Amino acid sequence: EMEITKSLIGCTPWFLPHISNSSVCDPWIERLFMKELGKSNNECDKCLPDCQSSETTVVASSAKFRACNSKNINVSPFCDLSERVDPVKWATDVQKMYDNASWPDYVESIDSPIRDNYGTEERKNGELLQPLIQTHATYNAYERDIAVVNIFFGKTTTTEYEKTLKMTNVDFLANIGDLFGLG
Repeated sequence: EMEITKSLIGCTPWFLPHISNSSVCDPWIERLFMKELGKSNNECDKCLPDCQSSETTVVASSAKFRACNSKNINVSPFCDLSERVDPVKWATDVQKMYDNASWPDYVESIDSPIRDNYGTEERKNGELLQPLIQTHATYNAYERDIAVVNIFFGKTTTTEYEKTLKMTNVDFLANIGDLFGLG
């Protein structure tokens, strides 16, 4: 069924097993692919009842980003001092070492992960709950905006059917002979 649908649509969604030389569908064509795949359930003469399904194990987990410290400086990509990822996770800690008036140029150029919660003065002034301006004026982008997604697919499992004869011609004759008391 996937081969029939792939020949109609011209691609295969990223989450399905890929047939040789198949391109990956974009999300809009993927919806069309799944609709067509659902329609073609009875069009496949050679398909067994469950040959169109496969199961993939999926595990999801999450964790907060670790703070940069002496144990992971230049080990974690977010705590690398030579090849920085903007915003720089450790920028706030470095800036706290200096008072605002005396920041060296290299500290001034670091892109901090601290973001303004309101974006503009107009939005800030339009806040109905004024105490929030003091307590929630800024936030850390690594806590609310930035995530790293790693997708790992486990072993794909597909049911395989095998046809074998339960009884050969010799077995059949032996059973008939046994039935008539010839054995």
